[in-house]
Amino acid sequence: MEQAGGKVEVSYFENGELVTVAGRAAIIACPKFIAKRIIRGLDDDHARAMGAMRYAPYLVVNACTRQVIYNGSYDTNIPARARSSTSTSPTGSRTATTGKLTGRRS
Repeated sequence: MEQAGGKVEVSYFENGELVTVAGRAAIIACPKFIAKRIIRGLDDDHARAMGAMRYAPYLVVNACTRQVIYNGSYDTNIPARARSSTSTSPTGSRTATTGKLTGRRS
């Protein structure tokens, strides 16, 4: 992620190709010690402040099961049998999702 000409550019890989998109803003939703490494051009004051933040230890668990355990939280992502659906994002664009449950209720 980096600021360029009054916009924010975010790059990611899709199908093995680097894709860059631009927008007015980007939300970096990760711990600060990771964010400071993925934001290009971060000024020294912000980089130091992000480096000074301390987090309590936390555990991340990935469990594979054949049954849905719980599908009501915001970020639960449980693979399911392939199914296709189309949803509308907050920006109004339509996206197709195949073979995964996103944790959002319909």
